[in-house]
Amino acid sequence: MVRSLLFCLGLGFSLALTAAERQHMVDRLLPLTSVAASINNLPSQLSQLPVLLPVEGQAKHRLTDLYLNALSTSFEAETALAGIRSYLIQNVEKQHLSHVLQWYESPLGRQVAAVQRQCAAEISDIFQVSTLSDELDAMTVERRRLLSTIVKQLAYTQTMFSLMESMMPTMMEAMAKRSGQVPLSSYKLAEFQTKFEFRMFQLRRQLEPILERHLLAAYAYTYREFSDTELSAFIAFNGSAAGSRYLQQLNASYAQVGLDWLTQVIPTIIGREDLARTAALE
Repeated sequence: MVRSLLFCLGLGFSLALTAAERQHMVDRLLPLTSVAASINNLPSQLSQLPVLLPVEGQAKHRLTDLYLNALSTSFEAETALAGIRSYLIQNVEKQHLSHVLQWYESPLGRQVAAVQRQCAAEISDIFQVSTLSDELDAMTVERRRLLSTIVKQLAYTQTMFSLMESMMPTMMEAMAKRSGQVPLSSYKLAEFQTKFEFRMFQLRRQLEPILERHLLAAYAYTYREFSDTELSAFIAFNGSAAGSRYLQQLNASYAQVGLDWLTQVIPTIIGREDLARTAALE
């Protein structure tokens, strides 16, 4: 009995220590990365959600207005950063965090992080740089291959679409619960889901090639001072067990932050029965 109690106490202490170590490493890591700067781009991504709403007419216009108003007034970067920090602490293992932190504290890691922070802070301006097409035209085949790999590894486009996909079920569920005397049948929900999936398919087909080309050009500009050897080292880190795990969980944390925000504000977006009833009927 005593031995079991001591074992449990020891295990609890060990888990608490590991959690504290992960917290310490995340707190050292985040200031080195572009996470804080990239959070400022989240509202522009979140603002795309109304395009995918599976309703039409008056209901869609009213839902869109309410949604965008909530986004402009209630999204807080500090809250989002705290959510990402918490997510990483909970979901990235200690050994992976240690390797990621070691890389970001290396000379090359610090250089990459510096240009990533600048890119995240100025992404909209970078997309409009007139020389971006020249950057693409001037690239060698090997340079294009390296940068295309980085675009794929960082998964900016995929993260944006995953963010919207993760939020839509919450929106539809709220519409169902607030449907008043016209409850949404399982058929209606299935219809909503079909419409959403079709619109997501259309949006992906239209935007993905454009975004991928813009990102390739933006990264050509952002990493223009890095040699092919340095980009290869960056790719190797991203593809390592620690690097890929970190990127996977970091991108997942953005989706979770978006979902947490939507869950909090959904009553102000769909808080009137006549609005939800209109959406159900149309």
